[in-house]
Amino acid sequence: MSPSGTPAGKRCCKYTSFYSVSTNPGTTLCGGGPVTITASSSNDPNYSYSWSLDGGTTIVGTGNTYTFSPTVNTTVYAYGVDNTAGPNGGCGHMQLLKYW
Repeated sequence: MSPSGTPAGKRCCKYTSFYSVSTNPGTTLCGGGPVTITASSSNDPNYSYSWSLDGGTTIVGTGNTYTFSPTVNTTVYAYGVDNTAGPNGGCGHMQLLKYW
C-alpha cells in the first residue's frame, strides 16, 4: 500500500469512507481479553476488508471481522476496498482504531 492507503498500481480516489468499523458497544478491555472489531458497508458483499497492526505492511487478518487480544496500547488498521465495477471500483480507504 502507498502512504495514502491506496494499493500500488491503483488509481487515487476522492476521500470518502463507504464503510464503518466498530467494536461492540460497552466493550471493556481487560488484561488482554479478546476484542472483535467489525467492518461493514451498505455495499457489502462488494467490499473486501483486511486488518493490520503496522499500517498495512503486514496483513494479520481478512474478512469483515478481526478478533485480537491487546496487551499494550494497540492501533488496528482496517482497510476496505470497493470491488464493484462502478466509479469507486478499486478504491480503498484505511481507518485506524486505537485501544489503550
